Amino acid sequence: MIWPRSRDYRTTVRHLNLDIVLGIICTELFAQVVLNVHVRPAWWFVVPAAAWLMYTVDRLLDVRKQGGQYDTPRHRFHLRHQRLLWAAVFVLAPITLVVAILYLLPDVWIVGAVLGSLTLLHVATQGPGLRRYRGVIKDATVVIIYTAAIWSVPLLRCASRPLGIWLFPAAFLLLATQNVVLFGLMEVRSDETLDRSSLVRTVGIPTSTVLLHACTMLIGGLALAIALSDAPHASVAAMIIVVMTITLELLYAARRTVATNEVYRLVGDGIFYLPVLILAAS
Repeated sequence: MIWPRSRDYRTTVRHLNLDIVLGIICTELFAQVVLNVHVRPAWWFVVPAAAWLMYTVDRLLDVRKQGGQYDTPRHRFHLRHQRLLWAAVFVLAPITLVVAILYLLPDVWIVGAVLGSLTLLHVATQGPGLRRYRGVIKDATVVIIYTAAIWSVPLLRCASRPLGIWLFPAAFLLLATQNVVLFGLMEVRSDETLDRSSLVRTVGIPTSTVLLHACTMLIGGLALAIALSDAPHASVAAMIIVVMTITLELLYAARRTVATNEVYRLVGDGIFYLPVLILAAS
């Protein structure tokens, strides 16, 4: 069974990639408040469902390629329940497509087509070709797809798009990058053992560490610019963004402690729940 009968409930939800879905929903609520827009009700099904499909298929393909060699609990979970998860994918994918076509506007279809192409690129790079760069391509596509899925539709719905409006997606693009780099640094040894591709393995640990800290500084600068802008609840939004990036820095500083039981993943993905706090100020 997938659903547990004990205290393992939270762990199972995380392994089912539902924490990713929750993070997208929380961040989208943030985007609607700071951009003062509303997305169509169908968005709340289509985008979270598409994100779940992407993450689940990616991990199912990982375990199909590596089998029982994977040492992470989330991959062992997908290996153990792969038949049921593949069945869920084949049921949910066409439903998501039909709902998107019927209830989302044509400009959103274009965004979906672009993101779909990036997803195919993400999958294609996991083959034997492009071995040298596939780690960079894989992680970069994840960051771009995650950010664009959340921010593209709200940006399309804005009545005007002053320069300052781009501060928000830029900050979240950097936060997603920082998240991916942190996870790569935490898992670089196991990635090397199993020959898994990642940005960190491609560019090296020293360069990745510099990138992690550079993201923090850039995000801090963007947060300051947001706080000084005339966006709705700008100071609260900036504070949330700062807390998110500092949390990732603290995880890196305490990397030896949080490596146990993948605490870094629980907290690192959990920072994307924090944007929902903007609702308290709205």
